[in-house]
Amino acid sequence: MDKNPYQAPQTNVDTNTASIMEKRPSSPKVIGIIMIVLTVIGIIGMVASLGMLIFGNEQIVSAMLQQGRSKVYLYLTMGLGLIASLFLFYISIQLIKYKDKGRRWFNYYMIYLIIIMPVSFAYQWWVKPEGVATSAILMGLMSSIVGFLIYALFWYLLNREKVKAVLEK
Repeated sequence: MDKNPYQAPQTNVDTNTASIMEKRPSSPKVIGIIMIVLTVIGIIGMVASLGMLIFGNEQIVSAMLQQGRSKVYLYLTMGLGLIASLFLFYISIQLIKYKDKGRRWFNYYMIYLIIIMPVSFAYQWWVKPEGVATSAILMGLMSSIVGFLIYALFWYLLNREKVKAVLEK
């Protein structure tokens, strides 16, 4: 080795490993970070809603119930939403770490969304009381569809062959 203190250090890097790192797509990490932000917002919203339902005064609870939802429905959907948000947080961490487990669990999460969204919408549609505007339910449906389309884009990006090839098993 040369005694020149200004010489760049020599590393023993395998060329195959270096080429994989250069070509590794960043989409799992970016999607994981975006999902963590959305998940934290969702968890805060679910905890706040559950807190209002459990500890809120009668005016808040009656306003929630006047929208055509029973207490059982509210507890069930908020509880499922909190569990799903915590699960999505776990998935996000796995994606940031480039673990294939995160991609596979996200696929299961998409199946959950495909099942739960129509069931929830159908319940709200058929039990709505007279005073509840149809437009309010349709606005909720449209926002759910937009959210689902964003997750569908994430699903597409995570399931490309190039991405699946770099995720650790």
